[in-house]
Amino acid sequence: MHNLETLETGLLVTYRANAAKTDFGSIGHNKGAQNHALFVAYSKELKRRGVMNMGTSFDDQSAAAKLGSFNGPGSY
Repeated sequence: MHNLETLETGLLVTYRANAAKTDFGSIGHNKGAQNHALFVAYSKELKRRGVMNMGTSFDDQSAAAKLGSFNGPGSY
């Protein structure tokens, strides 16, 4: 995983969306678990930076997944 503190905020938002989409679309338990962990980590870093609406609830992840790409950059 990248050092999240060094990544640009826009890139983190994209990574978060891609991890959410890949988590929801994966059929393997490990792939889903890894992407969920990434989604949470990206969300926490974005929240630390003060970016709004970056929660980790199912609804937050569902909204992010709509903007992401399956297996896109930042996903596992």
